[in-house]
Amino acid sequence: MSNFSREFKVGVITLIALGVVVGFTLFTDDRTGVTSADRYSLYADFPSATGVYAGTQVRIAGVTVGSVREISLVDGKARMRLEMSGDVELSRESFGVMASNGILGDKVINLTPGPPGELLIDQDILPIKVTGPDLEMLSNRADQISADVEVITAKFRLLMEGEAPARIEATIKSLDETVNRVNGLTAAQSDEISAVVKNLEQASALLKLQIERTGGQVDTEMASVGAAMDKLDATLVEVEEIAAKVNRGEGTLGALVNDDGAVRELESALEEVTNTVTEVNNLVRSVTELQTEVYYDGAVYFGTDPNAPGFTENPVAGGMRNALGARLMPREDYWYNVEVVSHPIGTIDPTTTINPEYGSAWSQYTITSGYRFSFQLARRYGPMVLRFGVKDSAGGVGLDGMLLRDRVKLSVDLYDFMVGSYPVFNGTPVLNLGARVEPMKHLYLQAGAHNVLLGAQYGYFTGYVGGGFTFTDDDLRWILALLPTP
Repeated sequence: MSNFSREFKVGVITLIALGVVVGFTLFTDDRTGVTSADRYSLYADFPSATGVYAGTQVRIAGVTVGSVREISLVDGKARMRLEMSGDVELSRESFGVMASNGILGDKVINLTPGPPGELLIDQDILPIKVTGPDLEMLSNRADQISADVEVITAKFRLLMEGEAPARIEATIKSLDETVNRVNGLTAAQSDEISAVVKNLEQASALLKLQIERTGGQVDTEMASVGAAMDKLDATLVEVEEIAAKVNRGEGTLGALVNDDGAVRELESALEEVTNTVTEVNNLVRSVTELQTEVYYDGAVYFGTDPNAPGFTENPVAGGMRNALGARLMPREDYWYNVEVVSHPIGTIDPTTTINPEYGSAWSQYTITSGYRFSFQLARRYGPMVLRFGVKDSAGGVGLDGMLLRDRVKLSVDLYDFMVGSYPVFNGTPVLNLGARVEPMKHLYLQAGAHNVLLGAQYGYFTGYVGGGFTFTDDDLRWILALLPTP
């Protein structure tokens, strides 16, 4: 151990410490979850999403079996995407109910499994049942009723205090006197009431006589109505003649209706319009369902110097690599990685010069402090992820192993067959080995070995330690919502 340099010892101690942290974190972790490989989604349409948010639990018999991932408005209802554990099987007779989760307004989705039968599969619609008023609604109604009772009680108390009872008795007495006076007035005026009734009879007789005189005018109006009906009959005859011409194929409309070729052309045009609308809908759906993850990745390089002829010092020891990237996920089993990288060496541009007179050629390399770019397509097969594309502005491939509910990732990258062997430029590609652990959500630590093949050829070692953090599009929406607005 005494033959190794101080930097190498520091690197070994750092890797041991990182291993202890990873082991302790995994041993003490009690988070529940499932990998993206053993999940499936169900949709449920509720009248309201009040109290529901991304992350609301989905339970069966009080046991959490999933969570709400997305909430959208579809046909006036709140459509929720429920992400379910892959080991939970539900028949098509199962249903969901939204219930209160305490007195603070939060909700929980309770599922009731149906009898054995055909099972719900990924992307199916889960039936729901709407229950009666929940705890929150009952509490609000109780508060309103209590407030109304208090107002009525206060008014009744004010009415019964002071001189109110005496006023009520006086009012009743006055009402009795008024009724007695009306009875006396009716008895005294009975002759006048009889005269009024007689006048009404005379008016009725006059009205009857007037109706008999105007009977002729009513007959005239009925004759006008009969003429209008005759005109309507003539119009119906013309409509029948037009329909007959259409049936015989006369005119533009008749040719269109009776010509099978024209009908087929019209049907073909409508089919093309329908296909175009379907393609547009598929494109819009693929864009709106795209998930985005933004991340930062940083690492510090350390290591020993070469002990073989060729070059005298480690080209990246003491430097730092910074990457800002985004992961675009059309689906959970494949995605695109896009990165902008600040590398301690910068960028290397080779230029080959040929001397036609002597038939010789030589290469010249220009190093600048620029940025490197990465663009890789990743496809997941169970716990394994295969990547290929551009890595640090050079072609390459990569392989990831996802362990312990995706909290531990082991990576192998092979890339840059041209200038990855800087400063000897012998065509040796860069081989990186790394391990990453996520002690908490959105935060990870990492360590590994850099340019292993070139280091083995020239007797030196390069390691790195670092970490990073990630944010999904849902997290970014929460952060933007908390920022102050002008």
